[in-house]
Amino acid sequence: MFHGEYLPTPLLRPYIKNYGVLTDDRSDVNGIYEWVPPFLSKAIVFFYNNSGRIFVENGVYDDYLPLGYVLPQVKKSNLWSYKHGFSSFAIIFHPGKFRYFFQVPMLEFLNKVIAVDEFGEEDLIELHKKIEDSISTQQRVDHCDDCFLKRLRGVENSRDLIDVTLSKMLATPKLSITEIRKDLNVNISERHFRRRFQEEIGMNPKGYQKQLRFLRALDSLQSGQFTSIADVAYACGYYDQSQFNLHFKEYLQVSPLQYLHKHFPITQSIYWRED
Repeated sequence: MFHGEYLPTPLLRPYIKNYGVLTDDRSDVNGIYEWVPPFLSKAIVFFYNNSGRIFVENGVYDDYLPLGYVLPQVKKSNLWSYKHGFSSFAIIFHPGKFRYFFQVPMLEFLNKVIAVDEFGEEDLIELHKKIEDSISTQQRVDHCDDCFLKRLRGVENSRDLIDVTLSKMLATPKLSITEIRKDLNVNISERHFRRRFQEEIGMNPKGYQKQLRFLRALDSLQSGQFTSIADVAYACGYYDQSQFNLHFKEYLQVSPLQYLHKHFPITQSIYWRED
């Protein structure tokens, strides 16, 4: 399994976190199965080089991934399975920034995979063809830069309520949603705030924060820079280690300790982090 990350051109960096390459040239007669945790960052993913097919199950979408698709917002982990190797190139947006380029209701993406062909954006269909025809990663990066620089012309570069909320969630994981809303210092009801967040991001604030805490803790475990699992739990905003263990099993079907002793090739290659 190879995973590489490549930065976009500077003008796009406030919106696009990186371009990610994930490849696996293995073949396994019995198949490879892995529970992959949810992603907070929206992404557009393209397969290339006559890629093998990956089957995904999450209870809502149980099918093979399209050769080009918009990564869905999901509330739980997905079971990925494949027998043959694959090559994929992903455009990974910072949390909340996908909506600046594509004016579509985020709730349409909840737990669902939408093929690029069905998304209705002709430039993405053209971009997929260019990625398939490219002979190097740098060429794929250049094609993506060109595509999104054109879209950037119509983007209003201003921080709104959702951007500020996400920044506070990322900076201080221990803050409750109620504390965050009060700290915004805006005249908005809790109901309206929750509805606005869900419309723009695709999940309610509480569910998003739950995933954020889990993925931040997953990042800490993968880094190896911690003294105990309990320390990781407290640092990431959990009440105690028991709550952390419960959420961890919910997402990856194993305890944190079991995770540290088991190999998860996809999860250990692609995991959310905000540097």
